[in-house]
Amino acid sequence: DNKTEFHFSTDVTREVEQDSMQASLSSRKEGKSVKELKSQVNEKLNKVMDLIKQYPSIEVSSNGIRTYPTYYTQKNGKRLIENWVAEGELVLKSKDLESMAKVLDNLGDNASIDNVSFSVSKEKLASLEDEMTLEIIQQFQHKAEVIQKGLNAKKYTLQNVRLNTPSDRASFSDGYYFAEERALSKMALSSGDKTSEPMILIPGKQIIKASADGSIQFE
Repeated sequence: DNKTEFHFSTDVTREVEQDSMQASLSSRKEGKSVKELKSQVNEKLNKVMDLIKQYPSIEVSSNGIRTYPTYYTQKNGKRLIENWVAEGELVLKSKDLESMAKVLDNLGDNASIDNVSFSVSKEKLASLEDEMTLEIIQQFQHKAEVIQKGLNAKKYTLQNVRLNTPSDRASFSDGYYFAEERALSKMALSSGDKTSEPMILIPGKQIIKASADGSIQFE
């Protein structure tokens, strides 16, 4: 019973235009009264929400408003509360980059932009799924046939083949498909520093990968 087993892997890649954008906005107030601070931040974020509602293509989520103290240290080393901070955050997602730019360009002093990042949408990944899966299987099969010919084997059997397609990893939470974050500073993105130039958002490209590995037995 003359059998030979080979283990190998293969992969295919695509350079894909990023078609989705995420932006984190925040509003922050510092002072003595927690109630007043929360009310002020809530008012600012509600104005931003009213702006976002004009663009139905934008998804928005909020983590509510959190409060925390700032401290100062007395000469005797004792720490006392100096002020309170109220801070609220909104996260915007959309494939409509033009609408996103309009929102970010018209925040006024209601919110600052903490960061902006671009990604490949799940819908776009799904459209690539079948194409890349078929190609990776064809490559895997081609390698098997090359080895079969080299060994002059009569037949081969695929064993324990594991396929990793784009959607297997397409989790926005783990950041795998986010490009390197364009960490735009609050100063650079402050809508308070109004200029005559509208905000221009330029997404980049990403490498999307599918792979397969496993063992093949030749006879």
